[in-house]
Amino acid sequence: MRLAALALVLVVLGAATTADWRATYRNAVGTSCCGERDCFEVDYEGFPRIGDLVVVQGMRILVNVRYPSLDGRAYMCTTGCFFYKLGV
Repeated sequence: MRLAALALVLVVLGAATTADWRATYRNAVGTSCCGERDCFEVDYEGFPRIGDLVVVQGMRILVNVRYPSLDGRAYMCTTGCFFYKLGV
């Protein structure tokens, strides 16, 4: 029973830690890139551009800083941070 409870705690902590790595990065004005609802996974090849803005899922976002993604997926944050897939 204790082993099962410990395993559950480790799974939950691991899931939280995996999502939190983006919050350690800062955008161009020094605020955290991602809060709980600021970032979302995207397929970023061929984003429509309007000047310095990209249009992602109907939102116009000014990309002010780019970082390589630590988990191999691309993310766009409403704070202006963009996490790109390595090698693309």
